[in-house]
Amino acid sequence: MFTKEDTAELPTLPNKGVKQQLTDVSFTCEDVVKLLQGLKVDKSPGPDTIHPCVLKECAYELAYPLFRLFRKSLDEGNVPKDWKNGNVTPIFKKGSRTSVDNIIVL
Repeated sequence: MFTKEDTAELPTLPNKGVKQQLTDVSFTCEDVVKLLQGLKVDKSPGPDTIHPCVLKECAYELAYPLFRLFRKSLDEGNVPKDWKNGNVTPIFKKGSRTSVDNIIVL
C-alpha cells in the first residue's frame, strides 16, 4: 500500500554546476557490440521501450551509432535528459508493507 505524500516541504538541493568531462573513459565500437550481444532477452524493455531482443539481434548495426552517441556525450560532458529517466518498481519482500525496509527496487 502506498500513499501520496505532500512534496511541497521537501528541501531543494543546490545545483553544483559541475562541468567535468569524462574524456579519459575509453571504449571501442567492439565493446559496444559485446555489451549489446550480452543482453538478456528475457528482460523487459526500459524507458526507451526497445526490447533487449531487438538490441541484441541488431548489435552490429547499432554499435557504431551508439558508440558515437556515447563518445560525444562523454566528450562534451553532457548527458541527455532522456538518459536520466528510469522505471522504478517497488516490490514487497516481507514483514510490514508500510516499512521502507521491506521494499526492494528493481
